[in-house]
Amino acid sequence: MLHDRIAGRRKIGQAKGLPALPGPIGIARLSLTKPTMQPSVGLESKSDGALLYDALEVLGGAELFSLEVANKLDCPLYVGSCSPLVAKVVSAERNKVYVLGPNLPKVIKTVIGLIIFFVNRKKFNSKRWLIFSGTNTLAASWFSSTTKKILYCHTPPRFAFDLRGYYLNRMPIGLKALFSIFSRAVAKYYSLSLKNIDVVIANSKNTADRLLLHCNLAAEVLYPPVATANYRWSYPEPFFLSMARCEDYK
Repeated sequence: MLHDRIAGRRKIGQAKGLPALPGPIGIARLSLTKPTMQPSVGLESKSDGALLYDALEVLGGAELFSLEVANKLDCPLYVGSCSPLVAKVVSAERNKVYVLGPNLPKVIKTVIGLIIFFVNRKKFNSKRWLIFSGTNTLAASWFSSTTKKILYCHTPPRFAFDLRGYYLNRMPIGLKALFSIFSRAVAKYYSLSLKNIDVVIANSKNTADRLLLHCNLAAEVLYPPVATANYRWSYPEPFFLSMARCEDYK
């Protein structure tokens, strides 16, 4: 079971040619509970694998999850890029984060991010298992000799699927045609890349429903663990507060 594999620590040397991130520890005190669902993914040897994530631009939910899982599995985390802000608060010693490319402007991060992971895919051929998390990382799944490839899906790329119309309407007129072609190409790339994956895990039933609807793929559900010690119960009020990144569609 996945949570039984998340244990132990062993120092891993830096990957050759990949700079680590300096800075003080920022997320060391997360105490994770066991997930409510436990797909078997067969991570027999933690030291023989790695976790790939698109980019560390902010310390949001998916970013914190990737950092902590890589730490608990005692495996390196490879990211396409990292913002200076995150670099200041992430500990390279604890998290073993390796950056594959430069920090990117948002407008081109998907295109360049895909290229970065595709070009670097041979770095991971010696790994017995890889956990992919994000849209860009799946480019490294092509022509891969890794024994087991696992996708932990936070969401399919929404600009390429259910929110394509939303983003298209917000595009300047001169970019609408280009965006339409690009978003459809990403949707095709994403659907084809899923065929390279051995195990697909969704972070919620909602995400699993999106995968089934847009990619015709049934995924197991593994909810992200919660640091329950950091929260306390309070009596209901006539309102609720939802914390999400500042995106219009959220």
